[in-house]
Amino acid sequence: MKLKPSTRRWWLFTILVLAGQLGAIYWLSDKSQPPVRRAAAAPIITLVPPNELFALYDPTIFALPHARSFSGKAWQSLPGLPFRPFEWTAELQWMPLPAGQLGEGLARFLQTNRSETLRALEVADPNLIQPELPDTPVFAQKSSVRIDGALRNRRLLTPIEPGSWPHSDLLTNTVVDVIVGLDGMPISCELRPPGSGLAGADQQALALTRNARFESFVTKGPRRNTNAAPLSALTRGSFVFSWRTLPTTNAPPP
Repeated sequence: MKLKPSTRRWWLFTILVLAGQLGAIYWLSDKSQPPVRRAAAAPIITLVPPNELFALYDPTIFALPHARSFSGKAWQSLPGLPFRPFEWTAELQWMPLPAGQLGEGLARFLQTNRSETLRALEVADPNLIQPELPDTPVFAQKSSVRIDGALRNRRLLTPIEPGSWPHSDLLTNTVVDVIVGLDGMPISCELRPPGSGLAGADQQALALTRNARFESFVTKGPRRNTNAAPLSALTRGSFVFSWRTLPTTNAPPP
């Protein structure tokens, strides 16, 4: 089998490159013997006999607590604590009680503070003043009504006069929530629970609220608005009825 001239040239070039690499490796390699590694310097511990000369060159003899310094006996030779158990061997010795001197401290105090004690005991004659009774009665003399909410800023045209009710116990306030339209008439009246505790008083509060009339905001004339009023034009509020309670009798309520 014969190789082509170009193939022979590539094989010859490859062999020459391989031979050159082997020759370079052989020529550049170090053939000398490795040097012997010597041990590095290290601290050496040497036992020195305890003599006075060595103690003088000790740098810690005065900087730190040392057995050979001036404080050696103080920190090294600590005295032992003796064991002393708690055993009471002596007899009880009662303190003397001088009965004749009892109360002398109080007597000396009274002698030195007699003037101040007498001035303190002097009490001026009290000025008896009778308290003034309030002119206003404690309990309401008649029932009343109060308007709360945005409705109190609207002028009321019809007066509201709630009556008094006989009952065995005090009546709580009756609160009626009301919505008033532009024409000043109530649109909705609702009793707020739990009421006053008397059905007749609550019904009277509802009736008075329905009959109440406020200032009208309806425009008059040819430009009068006949459409339904929006919710923003309605006025909300509440009537708070405070009842006067009378003793229970057989007479009908006023």
